[in-house]
Amino acid sequence: MSDHSKWCREMFAAMSYGGVWGVPRTGLIFRKTGKVLLWVGVMPPKLNIPRDELGAAREREFETTLTHFSTGGVAMWRANWLRAFDSFEAASEFYGTDDGKLLDGDQLAEIINAAPDQPPPKKKEKVR
Repeated sequence: MSDHSKWCREMFAAMSYGGVWGVPRTGLIFRKTGKVLLWVGVMPPKLNIPRDELGAAREREFETTLTHFSTGGVAMWRANWLRAFDSFEAASEFYGTDDGKLLDGDQLAEIINAAPDQPPPKKKEKVR
């Protein structure tokens, strides 16, 4: 395991549930939810990246980050559309089970992973 992957594993372990971590270079923002690190948004990048290249730079950054965290034993998911909700908890409640239980990070990640680049599925289409 590389030093990068070890650092990623240790940093994830040190994060609190709901904690946020960002990659200043490209402006990616992640949130810890259970055993999953979700890509939840973006901030202005620290590097001067031309606007027409920023999307591709962020995709490359995500793939590189995914490699290091995955090698360190941490699951990562795209969750850009979670920004439609006020919080992870609101999304969890929306997609919660019929008996009112909230989804945990792994269950919500299953929904996200089913179609990461699509809008969120309707509640009736939720994954169990």
